[in-house]
Amino acid sequence: MGSTDGIVILAGSGYAAEVASICAALGLPVRVIAGTSSALTAATALGLEAISWTGDIAALPPGPVAITGGDGAERHTLRVRLADAGRQTTTLIHPEATVGLAVEFGIGCIVSPGARITSNVVVGPGTLINTGAVLSHDDRVGRDVTISPSVTICGGVTINDEAWIAAGATILPGISIGTGSIVGAGAVVTKDVPAGITVAGVPAKPR
Repeated sequence: MGSTDGIVILAGSGYAAEVASICAALGLPVRVIAGTSSALTAATALGLEAISWTGDIAALPPGPVAITGGDGAERHTLRVRLADAGRQTTTLIHPEATVGLAVEFGIGCIVSPGARITSNVVVGPGTLINTGAVLSHDDRVGRDVTISPSVTICGGVTINDEAWIAAGATILPGISIGTGSIVGAGAVVTKDVPAGITVAGVPAKPR
């Protein structure tokens, strides 16, 4: 990163403020927060520069880009567009996250403080791992997955691309979560979840 560059945070929600805090903890300057009105509000509260952004890659200032939107499909599309334009997407891991042996992260991942990733875990590009989430041994997480605060993912779990695991959910060992599926807040997943559905409850059932 050049001496005049800082992180460009692309945001669709107040999560941008958390990502700015991760940058601060890593000693990385934030150049600008670009995005929707809620993201701009977050930037203003933190005293950071903010710009309204409607999707024009050329309009972004220089610097590595952190994509923070909650929708996995949108994150994937945006990351591809940035790459096609020659822009770098950065991975940010808070120093208070715990990362064990043989853990691999794809480009564009963001890991919040208090997250714990134990050992032999693979996390695909663009995945967000929020505060207090736990990923256990031998987990395989696809690209652009959203793992919300206080989620517990037991060992040997597979979470496929663009799935969304809501706050406080628990996924038991060896379970597979299908592409694009949503696991509701506080759910306990005891069986495999097919692609493209929403499950919720204890035990989790389709909704």
